[in-house]
Amino acid sequence: MVSMLLNNPQVRAMDRFFETAMGKNLSPFAVMDRVLDNVTQNIPPEDGSEFTVYKMVPVHYRIEHQKDGSVHYNIIKEDETTESG
Repeated sequence: MVSMLLNNPQVRAMDRFFETAMGKNLSPFAVMDRVLDNVTQNIPPEDGSEFTVYKMVPVHYRIEHQKDGSVHYNIIKEDETTESG
């Protein structure tokens, strides 16, 4: 059975986190809102970066930024994959 209790260093880290936040006169809810906002920020991918999505078979994509600001996710066929990846 897996223990659901946090280790002492983890509890102390959380305690320091909230202690610092409360020292800045922030409520715990405001602190968590800021944390979740930072975690869920949309970070645009770099132009030319590639990634793989596994469905039933792997599909390779190449990201291309267009002049109009849109981002295209192009599927790369096996014979087009780069040797650097």
